[in-house]
Amino acid sequence: MPHPLIIAHRGASRAAPENTLAAFRLAWEMGADAVELDIRLSQDGEIVVMHDASTLRTTGYDALVRSLPLAALRELDAGSHKGNPWCNERVPTLREVLATVPAGRRIFIEIKETADIVAPLWAQLCEAFAEGVVEPGQVVVMTFSAEVSAAARACMPGLCMVYLGRFPKLASEWEQEATRLVAHVGEAGLQGVSLGVSPEDDPVCDARRWQILHEAGLLTFAWTVNDLGLALRLLGEGVGGIITDVPDCLLARRGG
Repeated sequence: MPHPLIIAHRGASRAAPENTLAAFRLAWEMGADAVELDIRLSQDGEIVVMHDASTLRTTGYDALVRSLPLAALRELDAGSHKGNPWCNERVPTLREVLATVPAGRRIFIEIKETADIVAPLWAQLCEAFAEGVVEPGQVVVMTFSAEVSAAARACMPGLCMVYLGRFPKLASEWEQEATRLVAHVGEAGLQGVSLGVSPEDDPVCDARRWQILHEAGLLTFAWTVNDLGLALRLLGEGVGGIITDVPDCLLARRGG
């Protein structure tokens, strides 16, 4: 059985400022199988890598990403909040991050926007494919939004699409929710799910929910797992990939 992927959440974001080129490069140096990032549109329609709708938390400048052109976003310091060694890290574009992806590794792109980002995203990915920057099989697209996933599915033939979600807190509802997810993902033409998990989840019910998803032939990923005990449990339950802020720690535990 292949090893589950260790996927660096916003890059190696425990050690370096999230969603920066420094964080992605560090993740590759650590040996991560993939990186995960978030994309948004600038005022002038460029695809930039940032989690929040506002630039405040990671740059100290209070503005909506959508309200600033790329040139203004590039002036912001996206690293100083993590400490002096990271001063002057810039908000990267998706193109820049795609260029860091080594052969054979993968990039998980989470769409944080409405469906109007789908067409420019596909155009940019097609450019990257044509130029040999990455291959289609290296790219996974994720979203919480059913509307966005439908638009992406219609626009991006052949790409792996994953639905983001989280299971309900009540264990009695988990099996029902897993069954619902299987139906939803099948109807939407997606390939898998990425689910939020926590160390407090019931391990018996947890194993059963993954089993239902695996029996349906879905790819399965878990986010955001920094607890080593939970990570080991997930590895034993056959989860296909773990999204984490500490890829180096999980890679050491996974072995191989």
